[in-house]
Amino acid sequence: MTLLAPKVSGWPVVGSLPELARRPLEFMLEMRQRHGDIYRLDFGRAEVTFFAHPRHAQHILVDRGPNYLDKGGEDGFRAGHYPLMGKGLATVTGDGSSWKQQRRVMQPYFMRQQLAELIDLMISSIAGSLDLPTEGPVDIAQEVTRISMNVIGQTIFGLEIPPTEADPLAEAIREVMDYTWWGTLANMLPAGTPLPGRRRYEQAIEIVHQRVADLVSRSLCYDKFLIAQMHPAMQGPYLQIEALTILIAGYESTAANFSWAFYLLSRHPEVMQRLRSEITSVLGSRPPRAEDIPQLVYTRQVIKEVLRLYAPSYWMQRRAEEPDEIDGFHIPAGSIVAPMIHLVHYHPEVWPDPTRFDPDRFTPERSADRHKQAWIPFGLGHRRCLAEEFSMVKGMLLLVQILQRYGMVAVEGKEPTMAVGTNLRPKGGVWVQLAPL
Repeated sequence: MTLLAPKVSGWPVVGSLPELARRPLEFMLEMRQRHGDIYRLDFGRAEVTFFAHPRHAQHILVDRGPNYLDKGGEDGFRAGHYPLMGKGLATVTGDGSSWKQQRRVMQPYFMRQQLAELIDLMISSIAGSLDLPTEGPVDIAQEVTRISMNVIGQTIFGLEIPPTEADPLAEAIREVMDYTWWGTLANMLPAGTPLPGRRRYEQAIEIVHQRVADLVSRSLCYDKFLIAQMHPAMQGPYLQIEALTILIAGYESTAANFSWAFYLLSRHPEVMQRLRSEITSVLGSRPPRAEDIPQLVYTRQVIKEVLRLYAPSYWMQRRAEEPDEIDGFHIPAGSIVAPMIHLVHYHPEVWPDPTRFDPDRFTPERSADRHKQAWIPFGLGHRRCLAEEFSMVKGMLLLVQILQRYGMVAVEGKEPTMAVGTNLRPKGGVWVQLAPL
């Protein structure tokens, strides 16, 4: 007898889409508590099997990875990204041959040797962006977005992206990414179902494409586009697509993650103090250098814990090429499966008191017996994020340099909520009071 995972009851035609649209992360957690670590959700025109345990991520993305290379096919979940990002490294689907070719082109740029050469550029870029306002409350999320985009501008395009350029570009990207989440859900509804905001979304895509094309053009004009210098295949439309992919992946996730980092630090003074103590012990009053990165142990723990609690990408989607079986449940060929990063990161069997902010979870002693796939903010397996260490180092440098220059306290009465779109961002900003040190 073929046993399928338990199916969550939903509405006729639309299934569980209303709950997913209204409160997706809470709904997913509640369904895990009610149905267990594997359950099915009805998305209207599609059905998705959700997985909540690290061993499921291991099975789908590593042990049986070749069976799940397809990120969801040409329609459904990936289709919402194509109008903005085309079929670049982050979105290409199918049997994996196109993805492998594109990854081979991009990979050299993110090797450790190349990263080491970029660290000084990251440090100087961050330092040049640290003239932050200290009169009255400041939305540190907006400031982190500006800094992060400028770092990507200088390391990828060889160009400064000042706030006058960064702000409208970030606003347009947010508009597109928010709509893309809704568009992904709407794509599961019957064909022709209207969705508010379509025109704003299309206008935002035009803005993003125009501004990225301008960055690429200027960068190539001055022979500063570092990736284009590294590989002859980086030209024409492909160059434009990957430039856009790197810009969005490189700044959006960092901006979201470190907005949450400063939110947590401003509300946990004991962690903030310990972090400052490490920075002072390792660096004194001087700027960081590449050789300091391995010594900033607690800094990395803080970042990893923020990524556990607020992983920017909170789920992954794959399509099973062949039938499979997971924990006794049958997975038919063609099924869409979703290892849920958010559910894995909050699993109570793996993470005691999972909602608590505790960077010491990542000490070697406490990590030794934990499942190796219990922490997967950058994905896993064949399609794991290429720029994981690039992102971690950039974030460490950003965190350290801001805390070296400013004291920070939370502004009471301004608590952000989670904006669940393509990435997980703080809605309403992260408001703090800064003071020069």
